[in-house]
Amino acid sequence: MAYGSNPTIQALPPQRIRANPPGLYRGPEPEERRDVLMPGEMNGNKFFRPTFTLRWGRRGRGKTLTLVAEGFHFQQAYAQRNLRKGWHPGHYTPDGEWVAAYKDRGTFPWLIAANFQNSYADITRPYLVEELTEYPDWGWNMRIQIDEIAMYAHRRKWQLTSNLNLEGFITQIRKRSIEPSGATQFPQRLDGDIVEQIDLFIDCDIEPLGCGNPEHTFCAAQRVHDWWGQWSGNTKRKPWPPNVWEYDYFKWFHNCKQFFGAYVTEEIHSPIWLKDGEKNRIRLKQWGEEGDLEADEAAYQQQAAIEAATRPADVSYSREEMRDWEPYAPDLTIGAPGEDQLAAFLRDKANRLPGKTLTLSQYVREAETINPNINSPKLLADFCAKQGWEIKRNRSSATAYIP
Repeated sequence: MAYGSNPTIQALPPQRIRANPPGLYRGPEPEERRDVLMPGEMNGNKFFRPTFTLRWGRRGRGKTLTLVAEGFHFQQAYAQRNLRKGWHPGHYTPDGEWVAAYKDRGTFPWLIAANFQNSYADITRPYLVEELTEYPDWGWNMRIQIDEIAMYAHRRKWQLTSNLNLEGFITQIRKRSIEPSGATQFPQRLDGDIVEQIDLFIDCDIEPLGCGNPEHTFCAAQRVHDWWGQWSGNTKRKPWPPNVWEYDYFKWFHNCKQFFGAYVTEEIHSPIWLKDGEKNRIRLKQWGEEGDLEADEAAYQQQAAIEAATRPADVSYSREEMRDWEPYAPDLTIGAPGEDQLAAFLRDKANRLPGKTLTLSQYVREAETINPNINSPKLLADFCAKQGWEIKRNRSSATAYIP
């Protein structure tokens, strides 16, 4: 968007122009002037000030629903201000052929991007967050919607590179004219660096019977918290998360039932800290074509079979087996104390392995608990040689073949 362009982006069309459909984002009476700016608004015509908002609430409170409604609202606002020039949505030709969405070369239309399947988003990608942190050429002039943002920036995974990349990207969103909006159940689960970047916290709730206006049904209540006091000026210390009743501004989204079929409410967002193979499998189940999913599933099963065949055998004992063990009671009439028990222990371990060959350095600790005199790999190798077992040594370790 060129700075200095007119008009600015506001929460409602100027001069009371009715959005389509009528009455969706406005009450029956004109709204009074307010101090708290809603997402997308600007402090004048020459400066773009992006606002990062976070919707929170327990399950079924309308977080994702209001994200979808917000996307519709901004699509209408951008179009009315001629900010989507050069964008061509996907459509079917008269011959029934699907033409994917595209934009004209050299144009930077304002778009809606989401990480979940959403009919009112221009760009929907399962890897939207990861792609944006790499600053792609198409990542300009857009409002991004991140559902289940805790799957990308959880406070217990603050050290992940992907987490740090997201924080760095959000720090510089103004330089690419991007406004993020996220949703999560509990904002206190987010990484602290991400929370510091959030401007407005929105507590959501659904009112199936409406807001009191007979023309409005299934309304979404949004209690907006200026927790940092950027607009309200109230910089006093407040509870975290914010108390529901201490909101700074209240906003209705009316007649939201029409958005029910616009997104997939059952969609799963795979945590970003999973291994790539597991993460891809989850996302392909939501997004991939059937052929792609079958190919990915076959590759996953093949890799799992390889890992099962090559991983070390499980030679650990169960708690039930350990419960039946006899306490240490060396037979002093046969060799040194503990020698017979140690030999039996190693023989049992070897019988559990396909080649009956032990890497001795792995059993020094167990050997020392049975015979305190065997407390190093060399002493354990000497003990095995004394038993007549075949020993192979190299610079770093020794193995014993126990028939």
